[in-house]
Amino acid sequence: MKEDKDKRLQQLIEEGRELPFETFSAPEEEDFFAYQTLFTHLKTEPAEGLPYAFASKVRRAVELQALLKTNTRFYITALLIFAFVAVTGYFMLTIVNKEAGNLALSVILKYKWLLLMGLATFIGLQLFNPSVPEKNLAK
Repeated sequence: MKEDKDKRLQQLIEEGRELPFETFSAPEEEDFFAYQTLFTHLKTEPAEGLPYAFASKVRRAVELQALLKTNTRFYITALLIFAFVAVTGYFMLTIVNKEAGNLALSVILKYKWLLLMGLATFIGLQLFNPSVPEKNLAK
C-alpha cells in the first residue's frame, strides 16, 4: 500500500504535475515535498567530482580484503594441518611404543618455550615483513 503511494508520488513529480491536495493526507503531502526536493537535488550535477584515483583506491581496497581473507585462510589451514600431523604422530608413536610416546611428549613439554618463541618469530616475520604483498597494496 505504501509502495503504491510512493510510486504514485514519484510519477507525479516525474511528470511535473502538482499534487492534488484533496486526495492526500498531511503525511503524504510531506512525503511529496520530500520527494520533490530529492528529485531537484538529483537533477543537478555535484559541485565536486570524484578524485582521480578513486577507482584505483577502491580496487586496491577490494584486492587487499580478498588477499587478507586468502592469507588468513591459508594460515589457519596450515596451523590445523600441522596440529593434526603432530597429534596423529604422537598417537601413532604411543600405539607402537607407549614409553617412546611418553618420552616424546616430555621432550616437547620440556622445550615448550622454545617452540612458542619459534611460533612467535614466524608470526612476527609474517606481520612485519616489508615484502608482503598486502603492505604494497595498501599504499
